[in-house]
Amino acid sequence: MMVQAGNKYQIVSTFDSRFPDATLFRDRVSSGDISINKLTGLSAELRIKKVRATDSATYQCSTPSTDTVLSGNYEADVELRVIGDSLTVVPSIRKPALSEGEQLELYCNATRSFTEHTSLSVTWSLKKGGSPMVDILTFGPDDKVTVGDSYTQRYADDGLRLDLRGGGLYRLVMPRARPDDQGNYVCTAREWVRQAGGSFHKILEKSEDMGKVTVKPTGLVKLMVQFVIRAVLCCILILLTYCITRCSYHPRRQKRQRRYMKNSEEL
Repeated sequence: MMVQAGNKYQIVSTFDSRFPDATLFRDRVSSGDISINKLTGLSAELRIKKVRATDSATYQCSTPSTDTVLSGNYEADVELRVIGDSLTVVPSIRKPALSEGEQLELYCNATRSFTEHTSLSVTWSLKKGGSPMVDILTFGPDDKVTVGDSYTQRYADDGLRLDLRGGGLYRLVMPRARPDDQGNYVCTAREWVRQAGGSFHKILEKSEDMGKVTVKPTGLVKLMVQFVIRAVLCCILILLTYCITRCSYHPRRQKRQRRYMKNSEEL
């Protein structure tokens, strides 16, 4: 049962199929948008698939006793507040095409209205070809940084930095881009509410494609240039050694020839 502005409206019942209010809830119950699920003999849950702003109210669970031994009615209330969808995500990449070793900057602007006490989290992810999307880093909802398994060491080596600009602007920086950083980036913002026990419950999520980043490899080119230089130097050294050896050999040969001619003349 819903209690709203002092009025009570019947929603759904496990006992009576004619229980829903004909004006507000009968069509939603018939379509399956609102349903009741009996978990055990002592518990049941109310499910609303697509919650509406008009669903903000106090909900009353009533258990009229049908037991032959126990008598009495038991009730419990819970308040539902439906927060408007004001979450917006605007991503951008400062330089989507860069060379290996250059700095890659990924911006994500995530904002929402502060009419209710909610918390935000922002996640940067990377998708390569047909491979599953991999989370790089998440900030929030409790102002903590969570790094993806594939980027833990890189974050520890300061190869991955989070820059909080304020005003909903978040920046992820990779000071030295690598060829394997190439791919399609996604920014995901989530809105959370803190529950009574202190844990966070997600109420909204929005993802936006940031675009494709291409990284031109330069390490292989440098290696090839170094190889060519070394090969040229090696050839020059061989030629110099050969020339020195030839120059040293010819004077000795000329001296031997002169001695042979002198001995011939004496004879």
